Amino acid sequence: VLFKMNIAIIYIEQKKYNDAISLLKKCVQENPEIYELWYNLSIAYIHIDNYHKATRTIKHCLILSYNNPCNIELLSMLEERRK
Repeated sequence: VLFKMNIAIIYIEQKKYNDAISLLKKCVQENPEIYELWYNLSIAYIHIDNYHKATRTIKHCLILSYNNPCNIELLSMLEERRK
């Protein structure tokens, strides 16, 4: 799974956001407890301006890692953009 996540991060860096989303969605189905997958999925959604899905995924990430300041900051930024 971590190998696939790293591939997805490379896709994000290469601006292949839909490829990253597709791969990360498969990963979270297989391993829904890994919050980094949800975080990276949220980042990919942000890059395609899908703030609704990005917000939903980062909220799930917060459930798994509730005190992570990166998650809290990202959710705050997303809520501002959705206004």
